[in-house]
Amino acid sequence: MSILHAVITAGGTSEPVDDVRVIGNLSSGRLGACLAESFAAEGVRVTLLTSGVRPTPHPLIQIVPYRSSADLRHHLDGALASHPDVVCMAAAVSDYTVEPASGKLSSDAETLTLQLTRAPKILPTLRPRCPDALLVGFKLMSSVPHTQLIDVARRQTETAQLDATVANDLSHFTDNAHPAHLVWGDAPPVAMEGNKSEVAKRLSDLLLQRIDPDRQRRRRPVIRPDVPQCIPLGPWHRLRERMDAARPPSASDAEGQDTAVVPLWIRHEDLRPVGCLQWHGKVADLWIDPDYRGLGLASSFLASMADSSLALRCTPESHAFFARRGWVDPRDPLTPEVVRAPGKLSQNPPSTLAISHAASIALWNPQTDRVLVGERLAGAARGAWAFPGGHIEAGETPMDAALAELWEEVGVRIPRPETTRWFTTYVADGARLFCIQTATIAVPSTLETRRSPEFAPHWMTVADAVAHPDLLPGPRWILQDWLGTSDARRETTE
Repeated sequence: MSILHAVITAGGTSEPVDDVRVIGNLSSGRLGACLAESFAAEGVRVTLLTSGVRPTPHPLIQIVPYRSSADLRHHLDGALASHPDVVCMAAAVSDYTVEPASGKLSSDAETLTLQLTRAPKILPTLRPRCPDALLVGFKLMSSVPHTQLIDVARRQTETAQLDATVANDLSHFTDNAHPAHLVWGDAPPVAMEGNKSEVAKRLSDLLLQRIDPDRQRRRRPVIRPDVPQCIPLGPWHRLRERMDAARPPSASDAEGQDTAVVPLWIRHEDLRPVGCLQWHGKVADLWIDPDYRGLGLASSFLASMADSSLALRCTPESHAFFARRGWVDPRDPLTPEVVRAPGKLSQNPPSTLAISHAASIALWNPQTDRVLVGERLAGAARGAWAFPGGHIEAGETPMDAALAELWEEVGVRIPRPETTRWFTTYVADGARLFCIQTATIAVPSTLETRRSPEFAPHWMTVADAVAHPDLLPGPRWILQDWLGTSDARRETTE
């Protein structure tokens, strides 16, 4: 039997005006994040569609980012296809959209007129798609009488065929107070007082009380283990020191190499063991509890080990995971399942996946310290940020493909460089493995770009690009390795 499932939308939509400007709102998404944490703490699986604040990582919370109202509708369609038990629509969705201009609108004009078009309403579409779900809408007003606030919430509940509406007044908010009222049909409204975290906890409790007993039994039991002393998951050199200290003097494996089994942990509401690292000399086994996968724990650990000499041993089924993060398989006949950090050995991808070849191009302007990156708008990588690029067609060289994709996706033409530095990374997509060759080129200016159906380009500072939460691991590693620190970039241009 599947676990109880809640879908929550949070944050505000940003409707593009041109390639760099948007129309948005001030919603932070914090209440939705707190609500996701409250549901997960009670054993409910949560799909959180958000453009704002992220909740504390939890194995029961899946985060789906969005930006525009069209993005939100697209991702919501996928979330509702799983027939959730609870749907909470806390996102502040734009009532109007605008047809985005190609490129960047000029800032020389004294006035600018935009034609706004009414955006489709999402709430009225929910009940036909989720006939058995508990549907909850949200209504925010400002400086209105209490009776009017409740009346508007009741009308929304009835018109959209919701079970309830959470109503609040913006003028009543303070830094530590987020009062709200839960309005059920004709029943008296239930007041909820406190900060956002407290209101979210009260709301989740009230909603779960409305779930029928059969569904209640599908909540995952909440386990609060008695956690022994653990070594924190942190920088590699610190972990290595702690492993040396933790290793029993007599511990050794069958070949006489030192072995240490070390529990790794993260802090949520309490300390929870999430996996183990078993060290065999210079090769280690890394295991993460399945309930804690997808939170970035292993990725963080691998990033901390990139400069170490340690190799990891993994199962063939895990090769794609390591390939996505830039690790390579040296195909050592003695240890065929060992992977190493980027650049340690020649890159031979796992033979268990079909390989497709692609090329991309990374442009950097030294004068502004900006790089050209952007959001993928179509395909399996939709929503991810990367460099412009695409498949290498038959008969094309990687440079031919990279320059062609640069023109097709962002409208930029540059002369073929005489020399360039190439990087090779891997990205797994289901049963396919993409081998991506990326050309890195310094350009004299931040060239004019255009948006295409496949790619929304942005010139960003190197620091902002590396820190972007949706930038794929391969481009992030390339920027860090190619351009390094700001001091190193200055030396490159002097």
